[in-house]
Formats: sequence, structure tokens, C-alpha cells
Amino acid sequence: MLNNIPKITLKLTILVLIYFCFITNVQSKSTKVLFINPGKTGETFWTMVSNFMEAAAYDLNIQLKITYSERDMFKMLRIAENAIINSDKPDYTVVVNEKNTGSRLLKILAPHTNVIFINNSLGEAEESQFRASSKFSSKLVSSLTPDHFQAGKDIANHIIMAARKQNKIDEIGIIAIGGNKRTPASILRVNGLKSYSSFSPNIKIFQIIYSQWRRENAEAQITGLLRRWPNVRGIWAANDDMALGAIDALEKTQLKPGVDVFVGGLNCSKEGLKNVLSKKMITTVGGHFMLGGWSLVLINDHSKGLSVPSNLIIPMMAINQKNIKTWNSKFETQDWNQIEFSSFTMHKNKNTVYDFSLSSILK
Repeated sequence: MLNNIPKITLKLTILVLIYFCFITNVQSKSTKVLFINPGKTGETFWTMVSNFMEAAAYDLNIQLKITYSERDMFKMLRIAENAIINSDKPDYTVVVNEKNTGSRLLKILAPHTNVIFINNSLGEAEESQFRASSKFSSKLVSSLTPDHFQAGKDIANHIIMAARKQNKIDEIGIIAIGGNKRTPASILRVNGLKSYSSFSPNIKIFQIIYSQWRRENAEAQITGLLRRWPNVRGIWAANDDMALGAIDALEKTQLKPGVDVFVGGLNCSKEGLKNVLSKKMITTVGGHFMLGGWSLVLINDHSKGLSVPSNLIIPMMAINQKNIKTWNSKFETQDWNQIEFSSFTMHKNKNTVYDFSLSSILK
């Protein structure tokens, strides 16, 4: 039968078969990673995290699967349970200690897959207990967390400096919008604000509220609080969505953000950056959306037998009027595929220290 097939067609068929065998073999050897995303589908920040991870996975030849838990801690645990009973288990699972579910996630996953925490890690005492256990120590690879505390201070500093310059007054009253009372990121950012105000004279925190990270919640709450605190000069927000909700409330009540009241947020989201450029927001602090991508750099090295740090605290960076144009000139479209993630690995470049700062991708 083969004699009836033209030689060129036969050669092409063989080449195609060889190609697909090669691709299948490469994919089978690729490291498999599951990211249990704690956010809602389409939620600004967690979509940014996923997009950055996908670009890193492509560059590093990692098979990445992302599953959203829709801000449901019980769904997060179910995703973890389903992952380990699947015949195609991940080699690594990237998780977030959202609403203090970290220890439960680790107990489910660690007997079966390596685990890396990002954004919110285990508490210090809790992590020490797991690392002391032979059952978990080898599977708990690393934690990458941003410096939430310093970020909270940085937002406060930008707001206070701008308000003092504009209003020429000493005492500045602010309203603070936290995410929630249980998530470490929210707690640490609010503590950073409190620390800044405790060491800075004539700053008064009128009220701290919690808007569950949601823009619409912040708008509704701030609309009411502007009547209660008519002398407010600054609104501190633990993320951009809540800062944007505050701006919505200000504009609805005929107050000018960036003139009458100064607003600062966190995430470096597209809309946050747009509002910094228009001067409605004084700053958006960020860089932590990159942690998922950087976790894949660690996984790339760890899977090749290299030692990686057990904990990394990553500094965040304030985007403001001084550097917004530099940022936009390179990443306004948020096309992360232009980043060569392999250049950050120890495996390829024999780096001795990881540089995962926001400024590192602006070089």
C-alpha cells in the first residue's frame, strides 16, 4: 500500500508525525503547575496576576493551569482536594493564604505536590511548625510576599505630602479603606498606615472602614462618610478598585479628587494608572501582581535541582507623576510577553540573588 503513496506525501507525513511526537514528548516533560486563584473571574488585580503568570509560563515552558475560587474559601479548598485525586496531578501548586486558609491548603496539598505561597503567606509561627515536620518541610518550597506594611506607609506619605502642599495646613484628616479584617495583606497595609500616622504629627485618621476590596462598596460607604467628615483631605485605599470607588463618591458629591481630596491606592491597575496620569489619584503602589510570575521562575530553578530561598519579601513601587510616563512608555498595554523571564532565573544566568522588584522590568 505504501508504494501507492507519492514519495513527497509520505515524507511530509513522516515529518508531521515526528514533529507531533517531539511536541508531545516536550510537553510531557514540562513542569505542571496549578494556580488556585482566590479572586473572582474578571476581578482586576487577580486577572493581572493570571496574565503575568501566563506570560512567564510560556517563556519558561511550564504547563500552567489557573482555577478561580471566586472569593469562596470553601471552593478554594475543594479545588485543592480535586487536584490531588486527579491522575494528572500538578508538580507544583501556587496558593494564597486568603482568609487564613493557608494551613488547610498545605495539609491537603503537601503530601502530593510542592507548594508555593504568594501574596499572603503563612504566619511565622505557623510556618515554623510546618517546616519542622518531615511530612511538610520538603514540599513547602517557598513564599513570595510583597512588603504590604511599607506599601501602606508609602500610600499615606504620598497623600499627606500632596494634601499639605495643596492646602497649606498642618493637620490632615484622612479616611482609610481596608480590604477585610482577616486577610494578611489588608491587615499589614492598614498597619503601615497606622505606623506612618503615629510617627507623623498632625495626621488624624477619622475612620477606617472595610469595603471587601470592591469598588461599589467603597463608593457607597465613602458617599455617606463625606457627610460625616466634611473636612477630610485624604482617602487612603488598600487597593485601586476601592480608591476608584472613593473617586466616584467624591465626584458624585461635587468634590474634585486631586484638588479637594487626595486619593491613593494600590495595584498598578490600568484604571489606577490612568487616574494617576490625570492626577485624580496621587499614587498607585504596586508590583505584587507579578508574584505569580516570579513564583514560576523559582519553580523553574527548583525543578532543575537548584536551591531557592524559603521566603522572599518583594518591595513594591509607587507610581506617581514622576515616573508614570516611564511606566506607560513600556507597559501601558500590559503586554508581559516582551519580558524575558528566563533572564531572571539562576539556572540560565547563574544569578546569585533574585531581583523581583517592579523596577527590574523597567530596566
